[in-house]
Amino acid sequence: MGRGTRSVSASQPLRQLAKRIEARTARVAVIGLGYVGLPLAVEFAKEGFRVTGIDLDPARVSGVNRARSYILDVPSGDLQSLRRAHRLRATSSFDVLGAQDAVLVADAGVELHPHPH
Repeated sequence: MGRGTRSVSASQPLRQLAKRIEARTARVAVIGLGYVGLPLAVEFAKEGFRVTGIDLDPARVSGVNRARSYILDVPSGDLQSLRRAHRLRATSSFDVLGAQDAVLVADAGVELHPHPH
């Protein structure tokens, strides 16, 4: 008990990141565009962030880039408006990660086609 709280100063890069987040100029990547990742990516994009979704499934990447939803909870109209505003795109390349300010991994941990042992 008798200990006071100390103020921890944020580093310059952390302060810069906080400013980019507040201004909605931070770049966000979402790895995995399934039932968790696509809605997450869409919500960040709706809030004004530029979002890059990454998925190894070419059908998912194509769906996002063509503004055709494959998730019931994500209307294609939302994808269309976000694509037109250049706030959402998808790729299968992890090379984009170095240009991102934040990277979120959206893995529901659900394997739909279990492999026999």
